[in-house]
Amino acid sequence: MKETITVYTGEIKISDGTTDLKSSPLGSCVVVVLFDEEVSAGGMAHIMLPGKAPVKENVVPGKYAANAIEKLIQDLKAEGLAEEKLKAVVVGGGNVLKRENETIGTDNLFSVYQLLELYKIKLEASSVKGTERKSVRYNTEKGIIYYTKGDGPEKELYRIMRKPQMLIGS
Repeated sequence: MKETITVYTGEIKISDGTTDLKSSPLGSCVVVVLFDEEVSAGGMAHIMLPGKAPVKENVVPGKYAANAIEKLIQDLKAEGLAEEKLKAVVVGGGNVLKRENETIGTDNLFSVYQLLELYKIKLEASSVKGTERKSVRYNTEKGIIYYTKGDGPEKELYRIMRKPQMLIGS
Protein backbone atom coordinates (compact mmCIF):
# COMPACT_ATOMS: atom_id res chain seq x y z
CA MET A 1 0.00 0.00 0.00
CA LYS A 2 1.26 3.45 -0.92
CA GLU A 3 2.37 5.74 1.89
CA THR A 4 0.30 8.84 2.61
CA ILE A 5 1.97 11.91 4.10
CA THR A 6 -0.31 14.20 6.11
CA VAL A 7 0.25 17.91 5.57
CA TYR A 8 -0.71 19.72 8.77
CA THR A 9 -1.41 23.43 9.24
CA GLY A 10 1.65 25.50 8.35
CA GLU A 11 3.42 22.61 6.61
CA ILE A 12 4.75 22.20 3.09
CA LYS A 13 5.38 18.75 1.65
CA ILE A 14 6.43 17.47 -1.75
CA SER A 15 6.22 14.04 -3.34
CA ASP A 16 8.19 12.48 -6.16
CA GLY A 17 5.21 10.37 -7.20
CA THR A 18 5.76 7.55 -4.72
CA THR A 19 3.55 8.94 -1.92
CA ASP A 20 0.17 10.60 -1.62
CA LEU A 21 -0.15 13.98 0.09
CA LYS A 22 -3.22 14.53 2.28
CA SER A 23 -4.17 17.64 4.20
CA SER A 24 -5.42 17.66 7.74
CA PRO A 25 -8.98 19.14 7.91
CA LEU A 26 -9.47 22.67 6.56
CA GLY A 27 -11.65 25.44 7.92
CA SER A 28 -10.44 28.93 7.04
CA CYS A 29 -7.04 27.50 6.01
CA VAL A 30 -6.25 27.08 2.34
CA VAL A 31 -4.37 24.23 0.68
CA VAL A 32 -2.44 24.99 -2.48
CA VAL A 33 -1.39 22.03 -4.60
CA LEU A 34 1.27 22.78 -7.22
CA PHE A 35 2.19 20.38 -10.01
CA ASP A 36 3.68 20.07 -13.48
CA GLU A 37 1.49 18.09 -15.88
CA GLU A 38 4.52 16.38 -17.40
CA VAL A 39 5.90 14.72 -14.24
CA SER A 40 4.63 12.54 -11.41
CA ALA A 41 5.62 14.97 -8.70
CA GLY A 42 4.16 17.93 -6.92
CA GLY A 43 3.62 19.57 -3.61
CA MET A 44 1.12 20.86 -1.09
CA ALA A 45 1.11 23.85 1.26
CA HIS A 46 -1.41 24.09 4.13
CA ILE A 47 -1.71 27.85 4.63
CA MET A 48 -3.12 29.38 7.79
CA LEU A 49 -2.84 33.16 7.30
CA PRO A 50 -2.84 35.68 4.42
CA GLY A 51 0.11 37.82 3.42
CA LYS A 52 3.71 37.47 4.50
CA ALA A 53 5.15 36.68 7.93
CA PRO A 54 6.27 39.71 9.94
CA VAL A 55 10.04 40.18 9.73
CA LYS A 56 10.56 39.80 13.49
CA GLU A 57 8.39 36.71 13.77
CA ASN A 58 10.14 33.33 13.57
CA VAL A 59 7.41 31.25 11.89
CA VAL A 60 6.95 27.95 10.18
CA PRO A 61 7.43 28.54 6.41
CA GLY A 62 3.90 27.44 5.54
CA LYS A 63 1.96 29.51 8.05
CA TYR A 64 1.62 32.61 5.84
CA ALA A 65 0.53 32.51 2.19
CA ALA A 66 3.48 34.40 0.67
CA ASN A 67 6.12 32.43 2.56
CA ALA A 68 4.38 29.10 1.88
CA ILE A 69 3.97 29.54 -1.86
CA GLU A 70 7.52 30.86 -2.26
CA LYS A 71 8.93 27.90 -0.29
CA LEU A 72 6.79 25.36 -2.15
CA ILE A 73 8.01 26.71 -5.49
CA GLN A 74 11.64 26.61 -4.28
CA ASP A 75 11.25 23.01 -3.06
CA LEU A 76 9.70 21.90 -6.36
CA LYS A 77 12.42 23.64 -8.37
CA ALA A 78 15.03 21.86 -6.25
CA GLU A 79 13.39 18.59 -7.36
CA GLY A 80 13.76 19.59 -11.01
CA LEU A 81 10.30 20.99 -11.74
CA ALA A 82 10.17 24.10 -13.93
CA GLU A 83 8.49 27.09 -12.27
CA GLU A 84 7.00 28.25 -15.58
CA LYS A 85 5.18 24.90 -15.98
CA LEU A 86 3.58 24.84 -12.53
CA LYS A 87 -0.20 24.78 -12.23
CA ALA A 88 -2.41 24.95 -9.13
CA VAL A 89 -5.47 23.57 -7.38
CA VAL A 90 -6.83 25.43 -4.34
CA VAL A 91 -9.15 24.13 -1.60
CA GLY A 92 -10.45 25.70 1.61
CA GLY A 93 -11.03 29.25 2.82
CA GLY A 94 -14.35 28.45 4.50
CA ASN A 95 -16.20 29.77 7.50
CA VAL A 96 -16.82 26.51 9.38
CA LEU A 97 -17.56 28.30 12.67
CA LYS A 98 -20.30 30.24 10.84
CA ARG A 99 -19.28 33.53 12.42
CA GLU A 100 -20.86 36.68 11.08
CA ASN A 101 -18.36 39.06 9.48
CA GLU A 102 -15.58 36.40 9.60
CA THR A 103 -13.14 37.19 6.79
CA ILE A 104 -10.03 35.08 7.45
CA GLY A 105 -11.02 32.41 4.90
CA THR A 106 -11.73 34.93 2.14
CA ASP A 107 -8.59 36.90 3.11
CA ASN A 108 -6.56 33.70 2.74
CA LEU A 109 -8.08 33.01 -0.68
CA PHE A 110 -7.51 36.57 -1.88
CA SER A 111 -3.86 36.38 -0.81
CA VAL A 112 -3.34 32.98 -2.49
CA TYR A 113 -4.99 34.12 -5.74
CA GLN A 114 -2.82 37.26 -5.84
CA LEU A 115 0.33 35.17 -5.34
CA LEU A 116 -0.61 32.66 -8.03
CA GLU A 117 -1.10 35.60 -10.40
CA LEU A 118 2.23 37.12 -9.33
CA TYR A 119 4.06 33.84 -10.04
CA LYS A 120 2.04 33.34 -13.26
CA ILE A 121 0.70 29.98 -12.04
CA LYS A 122 -2.57 28.97 -13.67
CA LEU A 123 -5.39 27.91 -11.35
CA GLU A 124 -6.87 24.70 -12.79
CA ALA A 125 -9.56 23.90 -10.20
CA SER A 126 -10.81 24.87 -6.77
CA SER A 127 -13.29 24.02 -4.04
CA VAL A 128 -13.49 27.07 -1.81
CA LYS A 129 -15.58 28.86 0.79
CA GLY A 130 -18.66 27.29 2.38
CA THR A 131 -19.35 26.29 5.97
CA GLU A 132 -18.19 22.67 6.01
CA ARG A 133 -14.66 21.50 6.69
CA LYS A 134 -12.77 20.13 3.72
CA SER A 135 -9.69 18.06 3.08
CA VAL A 136 -7.51 17.34 0.05
CA ARG A 137 -5.61 14.27 -1.15
CA TYR A 138 -3.16 14.40 -4.03
CA ASN A 139 -2.31 11.08 -5.65
CA THR A 140 0.93 12.16 -7.32
CA GLU A 141 1.43 8.88 -9.14
CA LYS A 142 -1.93 8.97 -10.95
CA GLY A 143 -2.14 12.78 -11.01
CA ILE A 144 -5.55 12.97 -9.33
CA ILE A 145 -6.54 15.53 -6.72
CA TYR A 146 -9.48 14.58 -4.50
CA TYR A 147 -11.38 16.54 -1.88
CA THR A 148 -13.91 15.86 0.85
CA LYS A 149 -16.59 18.17 2.17
CA GLY A 150 -17.89 17.64 5.71
CA ASP A 151 -18.43 13.93 6.36
CA GLY A 152 -19.05 13.30 2.67
CA PRO A 153 -17.17 10.86 0.46
CA GLU A 154 -13.95 11.69 -1.31
CA LYS A 155 -14.62 13.17 -4.78
CA GLU A 156 -12.32 13.84 -7.69
CA LEU A 157 -11.63 17.55 -8.08
CA TYR A 158 -9.00 17.53 -10.82
CA ARG A 159 -7.26 14.97 -13.01
CA ILE A 160 -3.91 16.01 -14.40
CA MET A 161 -3.81 15.26 -18.10
CA ARG A 162 -0.20 14.22 -18.47
CA LYS A 163 1.30 14.68 -21.88
CA PRO A 164 2.68 11.46 -23.34
CA GLN A 165 6.44 11.32 -23.34
CA MET A 166 8.18 10.93 -26.67
CA LEU A 167 10.35 7.86 -27.05
CA ILE A 168 13.42 8.53 -29.11
CA GLY A 169 14.16 5.94 -31.77
CA SER A 170 10.76 4.26 -31.63
